[in-house]
Amino acid sequence: MSRTSVFEPQCSSSSSSNDGSSSNALEPTTSTITSEQQQAQQVTDDGSHDDDDDDEDGGRLHASTASRSSDDLQHRATLVASSSDSDAAAATSSSKSTATRASCDEARIVVRRATPTASEIAEANRLAAEASVYRRQLDHVNCIRKYNDASRLNPLDALMYYNRSHSYRSLERHYEVIASLNKAIMLSPLDYKAICNKAISWSALGEHRRAIAEINEALRIDPHDSISYNSRGYSYACLNLHERAIQDFSEAIRINPTFVNALENRAFSYGVLKKRELELQDYSTILQLDPHNASAYYCRGSAFKRMERDEDGMHGTLAPMLE
Repeated sequence: MSRTSVFEPQCSSSSSSNDGSSSNALEPTTSTITSEQQQAQQVTDDGSHDDDDDDEDGGRLHASTASRSSDDLQHRATLVASSSDSDAAAATSSSKSTATRASCDEARIVVRRATPTASEIAEANRLAAEASVYRRQLDHVNCIRKYNDASRLNPLDALMYYNRSHSYRSLERHYEVIASLNKAIMLSPLDYKAICNKAISWSALGEHRRAIAEINEALRIDPHDSISYNSRGYSYACLNLHERAIQDFSEAIRINPTFVNALENRAFSYGVLKKRELELQDYSTILQLDPHNASAYYCRGSAFKRMERDEDGMHGTLAPMLE
């Protein structure tokens, strides 16, 4: 039975992350700056903005939603399976306690078992299909339950752990996302997209340096993934390393010139650094790509106002910037 991931990337309500893949953006998940985001059921951003005229940072950051389809999982193990018991235990808690953090790291512990029979695989696929239906219905609890049942029958299927992580993410249970993706990665070590998704969850938990380390690994596997660059840039920006963030956003845009999330993020970092012309240029590019992007209009207007204030402080008055 052919199955595909039912998870789709989500962006802010005002724009979509056109990364050229099945996914950022950082689909990477709302932070106070914002996170990728129904294109994201990974990370949700309402696209709203503070009306305070003195808001100096202008726009918001968008973490990539790195939704991936089942066709992207190319490397499957044949001998090592994850412990379904520890898997079920991981699904019972979303606590941010030290114990929960440890359980994520300990998800690398595996057990050996016989290869599942043909009948077990068939039943696991049936349960996975039911999980996909629950996912489309946004019933994430039952989706997770079905994937748990499926993985007990066939613990060698990385895709089940991968797809289950999307429902955990929709419930903002990021430690379970990480634990589930760890199991998928154990079975498919070169799946850079699962690694990127794991980084997005670390970022959502505020563990930006850990997220950067994960993205570094993903980029070693595939140095041409725009979502990975956008996700790493997001974490750099959250660490207030905006020059470094701009480098990554720019690389994401070079790979995919229509990647709106990366353009929004770069504009944000330009705004923080008071590089007004470059900030305005990025917002104008976004509006060329998406003329109905209300957030970009708002942010560009705010950037013009900040530019006027900057110029007014230097020269006293400034002629109108727009007709």
